[in-house]
Amino acid sequence: MEIARLPGALGVEWGAIGTGTLYYTLDREGDGRPCEVRVAPGLAKQGRSRKPKRADDHPRLLHLADPHSHLALSRTKDGQFLVATAVRRDAAVPHVLRLGRDEAGLPRPSFTRVGCADAVEACVETFVEGDGRGGLLLLTNERSGGWDEGVSGHEVWLGWAPMPSTPPPAWVPLIPRRPGVVITDMDAFCGDQTANTILLYGRETEFGAPGLSTTRLVWKGKGNGDPPSVTPPVAVALPGDPAAWACIKPGANACPHTKTARIISSSPLSSPRPWDLDLTTGRLAALPLSPAAETAAAAVAKDAGGLTLRRITIPSGSARIPLTVIESDRPTAQPPPGALLVLYGAYGTPLEPDFEPLWFTLAAEGWQVVLAGVRGGGELGRAWHAAGRGANRPNAAKDAEAAADWAGGTGGVVPVVCSAESAGGLLAGHLLQRGGLAAAVLRSPFLDICTHALERDEGGGRPPSNPIQRALALHEVGEWAAAGDVAALEAACPATRLRSQPYPPVMPPVRIVSGADDERTPMLQITNWTAGWQQAAGPGRLTEANPLICMFLRGCGHEGPQGEDALNVMACDAAFAVKAAAAAVEARK
Repeated sequence: MEIARLPGALGVEWGAIGTGTLYYTLDREGDGRPCEVRVAPGLAKQGRSRKPKRADDHPRLLHLADPHSHLALSRTKDGQFLVATAVRRDAAVPHVLRLGRDEAGLPRPSFTRVGCADAVEACVETFVEGDGRGGLLLLTNERSGGWDEGVSGHEVWLGWAPMPSTPPPAWVPLIPRRPGVVITDMDAFCGDQTANTILLYGRETEFGAPGLSTTRLVWKGKGNGDPPSVTPPVAVALPGDPAAWACIKPGANACPHTKTARIISSSPLSSPRPWDLDLTTGRLAALPLSPAAETAAAAVAKDAGGLTLRRITIPSGSARIPLTVIESDRPTAQPPPGALLVLYGAYGTPLEPDFEPLWFTLAAEGWQVVLAGVRGGGELGRAWHAAGRGANRPNAAKDAEAAADWAGGTGGVVPVVCSAESAGGLLAGHLLQRGGLAAAVLRSPFLDICTHALERDEGGGRPPSNPIQRALALHEVGEWAAAGDVAALEAACPATRLRSQPYPPVMPPVRIVSGADDERTPMLQITNWTAGWQQAAGPGRLTEANPLICMFLRGCGHEGPQGEDALNVMACDAAFAVKAAAAAVEARK
């Protein structure tokens, strides 16, 4: 089969084995947004000489009218369901289609929506996996039968639903919200009747430290409509130094019949290492690395010998925010030469203490590296995200200020350099305008919300035709301010604040590196902020001592440079930060 037979296809998934059926998503609006699912029955059986069909000749199974969402196509691990998830930044609504050998003969099989009709408006996220018996396992924060106290921001729970799916009140809860821990992800291994193990990823709710636990499905009946129960979750013991498990990520676990699950551990003090988790015993076994990776890991371990990682909380108003601190373990009367404050705080995404060469390099030079889990991120679960989004967005800025003040030490004797990527640029921009930073090092920063978010529709209730504008701002407005609150949106926008609010008397040096082909934070948004920064500085205020450096790298998207190029950029970032911190210390003398 040739993929050219599906012109315009953006994502593809096979149907059941033996049917030759292919499903694919299609952009029908011309904006790069997959908004339709179509089926090509028996496509794999067509001869190469056969003329390819047009997309309009294939039955349309699902159309997504919401211009602020897109469809992501996948299959459950047990191979029983095709899943088309309507995705927004703050919502995920799955539609499922049962796969089977008879699907090739069906002219128009239909999807079933899983969840309530207003899930997008309610910030509900639901993810599904097959249970191996024709039902669905649900990881959701949707309210069910009075199970939770509210919709916006409440934590996820594990449940089960038969197919065809019933309304949420009829879903069967398996593992509810538990005190002191939140569930963040799951992996199901239900391909046979002996394993039936569910691996749960979670975080404790004080410091945000990650953990693993396992539970098993217990079937009492033989019919597909009989709900299962689960065994109590059992925590997985993490071997070795706890600091090496600062970040836990799933590996490639595509087989439902496997008896082991692949896990990746890492931390700012250790390079990533693969492990196999025995799903029967719950024990972890380290996997061998390649000779080159083993050599690199040994070098990192040697250089990390004088470093330590600790988790603390600090006050920010009525809340306490978690910080992950990497620093020297050798007590000294002298303050560190600098503090690197790392920020993100958006979309419910946690700032992971992964292995990052910039952090490691500066910590090895005596710096203190501070990862701030501000509200709006996902360090402490969905409620933590809700506490820093929408009308609560000012909390994220307050948390960033508290973290910067803590990193600066008593009397601000430690020069603080802010590091941020993507949406973290909003908080970095806030701190730059507040003043007190020694410098800022930004990667693909989001610095201008309002340029596109406040534009009028082009007519007919449609957003601007430029997909970059829609993807970046219009459907994310609810992340930064309450609906219709233009003043709050402008207050959260660094580029707008530069034009309307006072700027710091001392303009610190700023270094920005972004991709010339970045479609999430394009050059226009970044240059809107840099133009405002230059205008605020006025003639002669940006000098060699406090430059504004902005680099756009060809061939790079939002993820930035890779490989050797990434290391070159990191080295320049580190040199920039060290020079700026030293200049700040010298200026205080």
